[in-house]
Amino acid sequence: MSRHTLPPREPEHHGYEIVVGWDSTLANFFGEVRRPKDRPDDLGGEIVVSVARFRATATYQNLQKELHDVMRAISDYADIDGDLQKTLWDDSRREGFGIRG
Repeated sequence: MSRHTLPPREPEHHGYEIVVGWDSTLANFFGEVRRPKDRPDDLGGEIVVSVARFRATATYQNLQKELHDVMRAISDYADIDGDLQKTLWDDSRREGFGIRG
């Protein structure tokens, strides 16, 4: 599994946690945006955006669309460039699919 933390694009999102990655066990790309914790006992902040697509077949076309959907969903919170998309695509190719022991 890969996980990349991105810096917020806008000052009003300072403190937000923005992550994207590849989950080889579920064979999907994911993205998530969490607001900052409000209180010391707040365990993780409210999820503002969460994207993970589950499909029956992991074809090249499905994965390309899934990666595009994740990038689009978090683009309001972080700057997205071609290097990030390439990195995620490389993560999926390197890590492959399924559970590793």
